[in-house]
Amino acid sequence: MQLLRRSIYVLFFMSSSLLLNASVEPSVSIRSQKGQSFSLRLKDMNNETHHIKLIDKKGYVFLNEQIEDQNEYVKLFNLKNLPTGNYRLEIESDYKIILQDINVFKQQLTVDFTSKREFYKPTIRYAAPHLDLNMIYFGDGTINLVIRDENNQIAFKENLNKKGSINKRFDTSILSAGNYFVEIETNQYTIEQEFSIKSDNKISNDKRKKTGKNRKATSVGQKHQRNYIDESIKSKIKWQQSQRN
Repeated sequence: MQLLRRSIYVLFFMSSSLLLNASVEPSVSIRSQKGQSFSLRLKDMNNETHHIKLIDKKGYVFLNEQIEDQNEYVKLFNLKNLPTGNYRLEIESDYKIILQDINVFKQQLTVDFTSKREFYKPTIRYAAPHLDLNMIYFGDGTINLVIRDENNQIAFKENLNKKGSINKRFDTSILSAGNYFVEIETNQYTIEQEFSIKSDNKISNDKRKKTGKNRKATSVGQKHQRNYIDESIKSKIKWQQSQRN
């Protein structure tokens, strides 16, 4: 009974935190425009950092833009120079990831509103010697959790087949001092965060931004650069296509 009460309390606490975070999230409007264009409008951004990416099915990133110190963002994107096909627009804030499918044809562009997905990002905190992971996930598939060192060597790996509230605590006292990376991969998104273990056990916590600054994984092949929109390809991430019934 005591364990059940504790589990309910943890779930309530996480749900309340997510609701509070959601209250500061911006409103998002995506509309198809004339030709092969679409407009994106973000309101009530509260001067928080947001990341916008446009990705094809092979994982190429055709647009990688970071927005800072703004309360409202409006922009028209013309994709006429892109090959026809299916693309995914990804909008990431501090607490949430929004995914929207966009289809580019020869003469027009369509936005598939039925494909819109929203996910709360996992919370990863390091306070020596403990690394805590808290997340709520109701998607399909396995959650892959990996901790690597700065040389890309795996220090810990676990596959989680669980839905709902997930709470994990790891003891890092057996690890050597240095920089480490936590990667959480689902069939919808991949989140990576860096933390540092100091020899004097001082707390260090640094969220990695999902931009061209990300480290290169050895398992991902290098891709040629293209310059179809505003920016050249800066990184490659895996295409996680949503699984639908």
